[in-house]
Amino acid sequence: MSRPRPLDCPAEQSNAPSLGPCWTEAVTLVLREGDEVQGVRDPTSVGSAFGRSPRSFREVTAVKLRVRADELALPTSPTIAFRFTQLAALFVWTLQGSPDLSRLPLYAERGAPFATASGRSDGAFGFRMLQPVNQLRAAITLLQRDPSTRRAMIVLGNDRDVTRLPRDYPCATSIQFMLRGDGLRTFVHMRSQSVFNLFLYDASLFMLLQRYVAARLGVSPSTYAHIANSLHIYSDELDKAKRVVSSAPPMEVPLPEFSTHASGCSSLLRVADVITGHDMNVLGPTVLDDLESGTLEHFLAATLAYGWLRTGRSTGRNDQLLTGLASTVQSDYGLAAAMEWEGYHSA
Repeated sequence: MSRPRPLDCPAEQSNAPSLGPCWTEAVTLVLREGDEVQGVRDPTSVGSAFGRSPRSFREVTAVKLRVRADELALPTSPTIAFRFTQLAALFVWTLQGSPDLSRLPLYAERGAPFATASGRSDGAFGFRMLQPVNQLRAAITLLQRDPSTRRAMIVLGNDRDVTRLPRDYPCATSIQFMLRGDGLRTFVHMRSQSVFNLFLYDASLFMLLQRYVAARLGVSPSTYAHIANSLHIYSDELDKAKRVVSSAPPMEVPLPEFSTHASGCSSLLRVADVITGHDMNVLGPTVLDDLESGTLEHFLAATLAYGWLRTGRSTGRNDQLLTGLASTVQSDYGLAAAMEWEGYHSA
């Protein structure tokens, strides 16, 4: 059985300068301090391979990981299973608030096992955040009205998760934003965190969301805290995890900031709809004008376009425009090596 440990135990905390070192420390913590736990038997859980074979795991409980968020740099290396294109798709899908996996083709392979037969993932963070009530907008409004509020919280879980036990039971239960002296602090509570393969996606997604909210408020992002009730690595991942943490540290790619204008994110969502075929219209020049070069919206749109076009897909009348956008992934943002590691090669 896993032994509970206090949150203030120094061995169970990370106060890292960036996300890469935080991930390495978290993986090392589980490898070094984790208790062996038998696999769950629930047939709706990925932890039992959906009923086919319970996966034992190594676990540390009650863990707080904290990252400085004044600058955001994401790790990349040939040994880390982390794709910038999938993160971009996941963030856009979250802002769309859709449970439909067809809107997320660059990430759909990961999400498919959790979806219903109709391709819905009702536990998707964005769907829970924006439907039926736009909690994100409400949280921003609360912070604008009362900068000292402690109520700017987004709740991602609900009572049906416990009673129905769906496949897409959200791993994150809440997100809280607080404005304090050094900027916007963000706290994410996870009921369960698979640290080796999923932590980088989850933390990156919520840190992007933190920067989105900070831009809407006109403040700087501050610290990011990731609190996990269960931080674990599955036994079938242990050997690979040991090899990765003992290898050379990953390089880090610094990301730009969001524009302070909401039109930038509107254009990002429009480009995503064109890429995925949900918008068959020709992109006008104003769409790319609103995607100001050197902003995080532009970076995410360029990354989406790059990944989409490099998989051999076509968007028809917008291919030339999107090809130009995709080229900035290498020329403006220096992601050539990362894209090679993702399996995308220059044309």
